[in-house]
Amino acid sequence: DGAAQQQGAPEDLYTRPATPFVAEFIGDPPMALVEGAALGQSAAQIGIRVEKIERAHVDDADLVAHVEACEFLGGETRVLLGHPRARGLGLILPGRRELAEGTALGLALPDEHRVLFPAPGGQKDPQQNYGATDRQTAPRDGRKAPSQQTEEVSR
Repeated sequence: DGAAQQQGAPEDLYTRPATPFVAEFIGDPPMALVEGAALGQSAAQIGIRVEKIERAHVDDADLVAHVEACEFLGGETRVLLGHPRARGLGLILPGRRELAEGTALGLALPDEHRVLFPAPGGQKDPQQNYGATDRQTAPRDGRKAPSQQTEEVSR
């Protein structure tokens, strides 16, 4: 419909997306989205950047997903994961890793890196962390975007 979804500095769009659309549009890989109920949350969806997802023992995991593919990128391997109540799940592992398709992996999704999205038209629960604080320690390239630089994301 052409309406602006969010306006701000690139780092703000990346770390604090206002909507699931912005979360998936900004970044490579895009932010993973999980149904809130799958993690025991009242939010409609929970977003988390793939680089913040950690491997966990299946018995202690926040979520168990299955390997769909592995992509070796030199210094790291991106593991694409599937789960019926999530999209965009992945895991970044150091070096070269070969994991068989269908292998179950436990995932930890640290609370401090989750971004909660209410249902469309729903009220934000004041007890939830919708006003996400900066969740990334530094940009991948080590540079900080100038504060006056803004980007607008439209559908």
